[in-house]
Amino acid sequence: MNEEIRRRIKIITSITSSYEREGILVFLGDATETDLMALKNTLHVLSDGHFRRIDYFGNRELGKRFEEAYNIEMNFIGKVDREELIRQYASHALTIAPIFNCNFEILKWYLFRVCFLERLSSASPQPFMEVTGKCEMVANINNPGEMRRKSRIWHEIDNRQRKKIKETILEKMDSERVARDLMTFLVT
Repeated sequence: MNEEIRRRIKIITSITSSYEREGILVFLGDATETDLMALKNTLHVLSDGHFRRIDYFGNRELGKRFEEAYNIEMNFIGKVDREELIRQYASHALTIAPIFNCNFEILKWYLFRVCFLERLSSASPQPFMEVTGKCEMVANINNPGEMRRKSRIWHEIDNRQRKKIKETILEKMDSERVARDLMTFLVT
């Protein structure tokens, strides 16, 4: 296995096993490609007390304008390299990318527009996400109904149900191989 891939898997594993993820990570791109109204609406839907910390990276000036316009406090984490980005994904409960142009670090392979991604740090679409996170949650932030439904499911799923889902998936797959293959795909 490529040494770089091994190192990235180690970073993700050490972070995800050391503490429960919390907070929201937001990527802010260029002002012409970022939907601030959709971001505001998403944060409003998710403001039920589950997420107290909002961090962002990317365009600092746009972040300041957003904070002032909507009175929402966010913490700028600075410019991040790929390794730090992996750490940030792993330390947040979910990531929001309110962009129009489908160009997002590590996600160029995944065509999405305006969405938020639960447990993106595991770099894992279904079914591996069920093993590493609480449940799948990929929702278009232009659809508040879908966001409310998925975030409610994400927070209310019973731990026994979650364990049963994970065990069922793990019976049928080698999670290390899936993570390794996914990281290989993402870095090439």
